[in-house]
Amino acid sequence: MAARAAGLPLPHLTVRGITIGTTEDIKVGKVTVTPDLWTLFDPTRVIKSIEIDGLVITHKAVGRIPAWLPLDARAGEPSQPPALRLEAIKLDDAVIQLQKATIGPFDAGLNLAHDGGLESASIINRDGALKVLVKPQQSSYLADISAQLYGCAVTGRLVLGWQKGVQLKGSASVSSVEIAPLLRELDKPQNMSGRINARPVFSAQAATPEQILDALRLDTPFGVDDGVLHGVDIRKAATFTGQDGGAGGETRFDKLRGQLNIDRGTRRLTRLDIVSGPLSADGNVTISPQDELSGRINTSIKAASVAAVSAALNVSGTLDSPQLFPSGGTMAGAAAGTAVLGPVFGTAVGARVGQWVEGLFGKKSE
Repeated sequence: MAARAAGLPLPHLTVRGITIGTTEDIKVGKVTVTPDLWTLFDPTRVIKSIEIDGLVITHKAVGRIPAWLPLDARAGEPSQPPALRLEAIKLDDAVIQLQKATIGPFDAGLNLAHDGGLESASIINRDGALKVLVKPQQSSYLADISAQLYGCAVTGRLVLGWQKGVQLKGSASVSSVEIAPLLRELDKPQNMSGRINARPVFSAQAATPEQILDALRLDTPFGVDDGVLHGVDIRKAATFTGQDGGAGGETRFDKLRGQLNIDRGTRRLTRLDIVSGPLSADGNVTISPQDELSGRINTSIKAASVAAVSAALNVSGTLDSPQLFPSGGTMAGAAAGTAVLGPVFGTAVGARVGQWVEGLFGKKSE
């Protein structure tokens, strides 16, 4: 660690090469402290600003952040003038290293109140793609967020609290965001492409910041236009072509609509509505925290002939290897219809009758 004092443009002290913690939980490239010399002999000495360049905070130090930014003085405590007061903190090229992700580099500015609590804070990603404005709100923090995500705008507001762990809740607006690179950033299988529109409402409560994503609860309607489902061919599965459940193909669609619910890693897609040329489908699909698929979709393919193909498909496999197989009722009806009426007309009619019987006496959907 090295220190140097200077008088221009204002008297200040610069310290380089700081590490905090036995495992270097916090590292700082350079710190510049600028005091207010006019307060040198006052009861409260003032530091106008502390500028921190090259800050690196690891996940071990993240949980200590709330203690550094007290919101309010304790109720009933006498108000005593502090011996030292800091007015502002400026961060340049800061990085937060979590166990599963890295935030930054970013620049930030913190304005502090007379009691040392946070008055306001602004955070701007180095590439300008993310802007956050933070203000205290009673015993929590209110953050307004705007971001450019893969060429499109995302705006949101969240409330972050630190009582008995970490709590957050909020909402966002997502407009025409590319799905494929977003899935790549989340380390999820890139089995869909297209642009998504959504208005998620979310909340989470966890013991540590690292556990927030695992504790996330989210609900949103969504829509995707002119996209592709990779890894499965719904039309192939619906027309009983092949024995692989449509695996390995792709489904291009004009629109996909539905409701997404996330609860501690389990994702539920309900009220699905898919249109792909002559193919239409609806249903529900559940994705487990281990990316295992279950559910059912009902398909219909319009045809120039009288007989349109209609089939109920059970969803199975994983996100990496999805599979669609006709339900038992659909297969039995299709076989019976083919035997009685022939392969052209009988298969479609029999499959439809099989679905009706299955829905009347069995489970309609999962």
